[in-house]
Amino acid sequence: MFRSFSKLARLSSLCLFIALIPAQSMPLGPADGASAASLFQPGATGPVSGRLRFNSEQADIALAQLDDSQDRARRGDFDATDMVSCAQERGQSLGNCKAAVSRGSGGATVVVTFPNGFARQLYFEGEAFVRASTTMSGSGKDVDWSLEDGLYTIRVDDQRFEISARFVLGE
Repeated sequence: MFRSFSKLARLSSLCLFIALIPAQSMPLGPADGASAASLFQPGATGPVSGRLRFNSEQADIALAQLDDSQDRARRGDFDATDMVSCAQERGQSLGNCKAAVSRGSGGATVVVTFPNGFARQLYFEGEAFVRASTTMSGSGKDVDWSLEDGLYTIRVDDQRFEISARFVLGE
């Protein structure tokens, strides 16, 4: 089972890797020392369009561009910490929570810890809030957010957060 999962994880990483290579930097057709990978469309049963070839230099560049912020946050490897405004329950006034951010190329993961020790991860791609972690108190899919005047206002399930864009983005 672990071996199958490992193959699936490598395949997923390869697909993500291919998607991150800028099209103009991918020579199509035979190339010395090139590797080949079929392009697949989600739900398709075969290649969508021919073969894609990329060399090891392009692979290194694309791998460096992967957003590793979620993995770093899981390890406790943070770029900054701060206090943010938060409320854990519906109707509760905003209080202070500890927050830590791991930034990657193109994304960031913010871990907000409420005074009772409960933590929620908030995931960003570019300047956009994209999702939150699933917890016992909620799915993390019922969300609403805005970014105005450098302040993210985020609601995840019944929880609310106000976080500085400077903190998230590191600018």
